[in-house]
Amino acid sequence: MGSLKAWLQGATIRNTKPGKIQHFGGNFNSYIVLEEAIMVPYGVIRGKFLLESNFHPKITGLRVQLEAECILRLTTMGKNGRLVHRKKVCVLENTEIDDKGDLLSPIRHDLLKPTDADHGKHFFNTPNYLLNNFLHTIFLSHSVYVIASLSRNGTTTGYSTFFLPIPGVTLPAPFKNPYGSLVYKVVGYLRSYYCRYVPVAEETVQFTGYHNLSQNRSAQRPINIERPFNGPDGLYTTAILSAETSGYLPGEELQFLLILECNRCVPIVMKVFLSQKISYNVDGVIKNLFTTIDFKQKEDAIEISKEIIWQDLLTLPKHLDPSYSCHPAYTVKYAIRVRRKTKKLFISIINLLYTI
Repeated sequence: MGSLKAWLQGATIRNTKPGKIQHFGGNFNSYIVLEEAIMVPYGVIRGKFLLESNFHPKITGLRVQLEAECILRLTTMGKNGRLVHRKKVCVLENTEIDDKGDLLSPIRHDLLKPTDADHGKHFFNTPNYLLNNFLHTIFLSHSVYVIASLSRNGTTTGYSTFFLPIPGVTLPAPFKNPYGSLVYKVVGYLRSYYCRYVPVAEETVQFTGYHNLSQNRSAQRPINIERPFNGPDGLYTTAILSAETSGYLPGEELQFLLILECNRCVPIVMKVFLSQKISYNVDGVIKNLFTTIDFKQKEDAIEISKEIIWQDLLTLPKHLDPSYSCHPAYTVKYAIRVRRKTKKLFISIINLLYTI
């Protein structure tokens, strides 16, 4: 079974509220031990959910799940000074809260369900259940709960193996900044007859975010947009922007074609650029961050009844967060924008969202 010390090296204990511990019959230590603390799309996170105790815990449910824990902290100014707005949510798509208030991640493994525990209830009520140094396998309904007991200074250790298949869907990138953080964690939960699922152990996994363009139909559509614009400078402009697709991956190049027509002869400056918008939302208190990713600029003179044709490339950095809009608390969006300038005024004539 391997040494307990090797298993627990680097493991993290998640402190359980004292009021919750009593529902399991006493104090205990719990750990999440991962084979690899790295997550990849279409991969599997494997590990062990381990409990160490000198008594028999009263457990009716065990669950391990992946959570994208987003903690936000925004400040605003009120009449009486600065206000701090906090929020903690799991931003994974299709995360649910069940009728009992428990957090249900779409990526989870129920090692033991309350209904299973009822079928195997006598195992959990037997005082000698964890006192023998043998490997016990208990088949409970559709789950298999593996317990291995170890003598260690009068304590006993039980563990259950788990696996979490990672789908190839869009997943946000972790971050940490003055407005909050997003961290991927494997969290272990226990349930008793007297309380709902309580988080008792966790381990952080490394991940850089992922966007699957093949599953995003809107990202596969070509860009072909025409916008007439009558600016405050009296110049009537028609812009036509074209690109092969509206979805790109970090490190790729976006090739665009811009056609510009005007109603009079003027020198003109055109600018095409990519921008990133990150939004943090705490119950309606919103902080937006805008960043220019890349831009190209062209100066030319345009004549009546003629057009300017401009073809160029925009480069996407390799380390760029994927688009994400599956949860209102944290969104990442990108846009391609076109501006034209006469004299000293830049005017936006095209604002178009696209996907990375």
